[in-house]
Amino acid sequence: MSDLTAEIDREKSTALFHGPGTFQAKERIKQLGKARWQGEKKSWLVSNFNLTNSQLEALFPNINIEETASAKLSQDTSEDAVNDTSENKKSPVPKKAANPKKKSSSENLKQLGSGNTENALSVPEIVGLARAAIQSAFPEVIHVYGILQSVKRYGERVYMNLASEAGSKESVSCVIWGGEKQLCSELLDKGFELEAELQVMFAVKVDLNPSRSSISLNVVGVVAEYTLGKLAALREKTNSRLKEEGLFEKNKDLSLPLLPLKLGVLTSAGGTVINDFKASLDLAEFGFKLYWYPVSVQGSAASKDIVKGIKVLSGIKKLDAILLFRGGGSAADLMVFNEYNVAKAICKCPIPVLSAIGHQEDQSSVQDVSFQALGVPKDLGRYFADIIDSVRTDFYNCSSDILSLAEENWENRNENLAFIARDISTTGSELVALRAEECRSFRVYLPSIARTSLSQSRIMLKGALAPIAPLSKGVYGNALSDFDSEKRRLQLSVSNKKSLLAEKLRSVSSQISEKLKSVIGQSRIQLFSYEQIFQELDPESQLRRGFAMVRRNERLVSSGKSLVKDDQLSLVFYDSTRKIRVED
Repeated sequence: MSDLTAEIDREKSTALFHGPGTFQAKERIKQLGKARWQGEKKSWLVSNFNLTNSQLEALFPNINIEETASAKLSQDTSEDAVNDTSENKKSPVPKKAANPKKKSSSENLKQLGSGNTENALSVPEIVGLARAAIQSAFPEVIHVYGILQSVKRYGERVYMNLASEAGSKESVSCVIWGGEKQLCSELLDKGFELEAELQVMFAVKVDLNPSRSSISLNVVGVVAEYTLGKLAALREKTNSRLKEEGLFEKNKDLSLPLLPLKLGVLTSAGGTVINDFKASLDLAEFGFKLYWYPVSVQGSAASKDIVKGIKVLSGIKKLDAILLFRGGGSAADLMVFNEYNVAKAICKCPIPVLSAIGHQEDQSSVQDVSFQALGVPKDLGRYFADIIDSVRTDFYNCSSDILSLAEENWENRNENLAFIARDISTTGSELVALRAEECRSFRVYLPSIARTSLSQSRIMLKGALAPIAPLSKGVYGNALSDFDSEKRRLQLSVSNKKSLLAEKLRSVSSQISEKLKSVIGQSRIQLFSYEQIFQELDPESQLRRGFAMVRRNERLVSSGKSLVKDDQLSLVFYDSTRKIRVED
């Protein structure tokens, strides 16, 4: 059984609406004409009512319509008049054959033009005639498409302004009287809802709003495929155009520095999304420098804001990266991130642009062309925090490796120096012993040689004296002279050999000394280099660079996972020590 009943009196142009569904349908009823609430009957009485039964059923699908016989006759006549009007385009005003005393509107206009005001039309009559003409011109449901300029909801009603394009001054009012979720179920399943900037196609019944005397489209259906196709097509169109221009991969080909310190931030001035980003970034406990340029991230001004923000931030000297992000939103909110101008600005930016747009599952052209695209804003903060953690871990590992290699090299050098020293000492000792042995041999054999030579000389002298007595003195004198010469020669030879041996010993000693000095000098240089490395790796040097050491019970803390609530810690800086307590 129907929950709404309409009692229509065509001759009086009134309709009485009552029944359990009257309260839910009151807003629609008010739009039908001059409506008055009758409290004692719990019904709405609408004056100047001129809708046909079919039009009424289109607005209220389950309505029960009751009318008198004369009203039915008037209804049939009215429908014929509407049909005649649709065929005769010269006059959109229907004729009322049921009231022969009342003249047609065209006759009234002629009489008014001649100064006759007896048949002048009232405002409700003009509105009724205009409404009938519109309903006659659009008797069936039609489809209309465009972009929503505004959407307002009052209870179950949804009032919208539909235009051909964004910023257009020409628009038409659309209304959903109830059941928005059912009409838009396909869009809602895909994450869309009716809101400004969304491109839509509606199935509508064209009508005239009596209270405003303006065209109103009563929405009876939503073509979800149109909206979904428009959004997908915009992203694909932008990406294809950038690929044709050779810009699509341009920002991806850039690179981040080893330690990205200066970060430009593009996001909205309102909301908590910036706090989510900073909370994850602060986990690195590193001195990042942020340059925040607030921009609109949805709406008609968002495109220009973002492009300008990229230009401003890319002009900052030595900026390492630009971060573009926003929190979750509907597909219409995220439309700006599929626009060609925004994506092109990212492609041509000389600095790597990292983006996190909407939710994890959202995708856009901006994310497609960015240097790096992440799911949500806090992932961007975690991305840079992880870079610092990775570099910090590599630094600690390299420091440990350097210390181990330095200690190992130091031990090897010490062993080599000891070996060289032992080798030099042994070689020197052997050389000195050899030369000493040679000296001893000369000392031992020299007297024997002298005695042998002297004995031979004496024998020869005795042999010569016997046959040559007269010459004995001369010969003896010559012999003594020769002996003295030979003796001096032998003494000189021994002296020369001693000098030569001493010179050789001095030369060898000098060479040994020079080699020892060279080895010791190189060792000192290497020791100095190791000392410089140790000084660079000294904890105090690291503290002066901005690092701090965390101690618990005088032991270093290298991992936050080992800390528990209420642990007492010492935070050691290069010039002081502070006590802190773990809260959670």
